[in-house]
Amino acid sequence: VATELKVLNLEHCPSLKGTPDLSAFKSLEILILNCCFNLEEIHPSIGDLKTLVSLNVKHCCRLKELPESIGSLKGLETLTASCCKSLARIPSSIGHLASLSVLDLRGCSKLAQLPVSICSLTSLTELNLAWTSIAELPESIVNLQNLRILDISWTHITELPRDIGMLAKLQELSVEGCKNLEGLPSNIAQLTSLKELKLGVSGISGLPESISKLSSLQLLCFRQCEKLQEIPELPSGLRDLWIGCQSPSLPHLSQLSLLNELFLSNCSRLDCLPQLPVGLSTLQIKKCGKLKALTNLSSSKRLSQLFVEDCYELTEVTGLEGLQSLSYLGVRGCSRLDCLPELPVGLSTLTIARCGKLKALSNLSSLKRLSTLCVTQCPKICRLGAVESLESSRGLHIDEASPDSSKLTSVKVSRPEGKILQETITGSCENLAEIEGLGRSKSSLTSDISKSISAGQSQDLS
Repeated sequence: VATELKVLNLEHCPSLKGTPDLSAFKSLEILILNCCFNLEEIHPSIGDLKTLVSLNVKHCCRLKELPESIGSLKGLETLTASCCKSLARIPSSIGHLASLSVLDLRGCSKLAQLPVSICSLTSLTELNLAWTSIAELPESIVNLQNLRILDISWTHITELPRDIGMLAKLQELSVEGCKNLEGLPSNIAQLTSLKELKLGVSGISGLPESISKLSSLQLLCFRQCEKLQEIPELPSGLRDLWIGCQSPSLPHLSQLSLLNELFLSNCSRLDCLPQLPVGLSTLQIKKCGKLKALTNLSSSKRLSQLFVEDCYELTEVTGLEGLQSLSYLGVRGCSRLDCLPELPVGLSTLTIARCGKLKALSNLSSLKRLSTLCVTQCPKICRLGAVESLESSRGLHIDEASPDSSKLTSVKVSRPEGKILQETITGSCENLAEIEGLGRSKSSLTSDISKSISAGQSQDLS
C-alpha cells in the first residue's frame, strides 16, 4: 500500500516528534504535516520521495531546520513552512529544487538569513518572507526571472536590491511594515509587469519620481508612512490608492481616469483635496486632522460610497447634491461640522455619528430610495424630517447616547401605501415624544424609548 500512496496527511498529530523512514512511499505526491506542533525532525529519507510535488509543514512550531536531503526533491513545486517559529535555517541544498514554484516562509520569526543558493530557483514564482527576521536579500535574487510575487513585509530589510528592476515578471511587491526601509531604488520603474505595490507602515521617507512610469500598476498603498513628506506624480493606470503620509498636499489625481477607490487616512497635514477623478467609486477619508472642507466632490459623478471619519476640523461639505450615483454616505466623528448640504436623491444608506454640532438633516423627504438611516451621538439634532422609504430589516436607528442632553423630540416616517417598516431601533432618546407614521410596523422598541413615549402617542405602533 505504501508504494502506491499519493497523499499522506498527518496534520494535527500532536504526539508526532519525528517522521518515520519515508523511503517506502515511492509514489507519494503530497505530504501534509501542518500543525504537528511537537514535530522536531523530518527524517532524511524524505529525499527519496522523487515524485513529491507538495510539502506542507506549516505551524510545526518546534521544527528548527529542514533536512539537507530536501534538495533531492527535483519535482517539488510547493514548499509551505509558514509559522514555523523555531525554524532558523534553510539548507543550501534548497537551490537544487529545480521545479519549485512557491516557497512560503512567512512567520518564521527566527529565520534571519537565506542561503545564496535560493537565487538558483529559476522556476520560483512566489516567495513569501513576511514576518521573518531577514534583514537583507541577496543581490542575486534578481536572477529569479519568473518571480511574480515577492512579500518581505514586516521584516528587518533596510534596502531593496539595486537591480530589482531586472525582475521583469514581478507583479506584486509588498514591503509593508519594514520600518528600516527608507526608500526605493530608482530603477523600480523597470518593473513593467508590477500590478501591486504595498509600502504601508514602512520607514519610507521619499518616493522616486520614476514611480510614475510603472505602467501596469493598479494598486498602490502607502498608508501610515509617517516619514513620507512628499508624493510625486502617480502612475496613470491606478485603480486603488491608499495614502497616509505627512504631505500637506496631494498630487494631481484628476488624471487617474481608472481610479476606482481612494483611501486617505492619517494625512495629518492635509488641509484640502485636489479635484478628484471622474470615475471614482469609493472615497474614504479618515483622521485627516487639518482637513477643513470637502468642496471638490461634484466632479466624481460615479461616486457611490463616501466615508468621512474623525476629521475634527471639517466644517464644510459641498457638492453632494450632484452625486447622483451616491448610495452610501457615512459621516462620523466630525465634531465641528454643523450642517450638511442637500443630499443626493439616490441615497440608500445614511449614517451619522459623533457629530456634536450637527443640528439638522435636510431633505430627507426627497430620499425615495433611503432604506437605512442611522443617527447616533448627535446631541444637537432636534428633529428629523419625513423619511419616505425605510424598508430594510434595520431601517431606523436613532440613539442619542449623549451624556449631557437628548434633544431629539420628533421623528416622522412616511411610507408608500402597503409598505411595512420591518424594524425600528431606538435608544437613549429621553425627550423623543413622537414617532409619526409607523402605522402597523413590526417595531422593536427598547425599554429606554418606550418609557419616553406616552401611551396615547404610541398607540399607532401596535
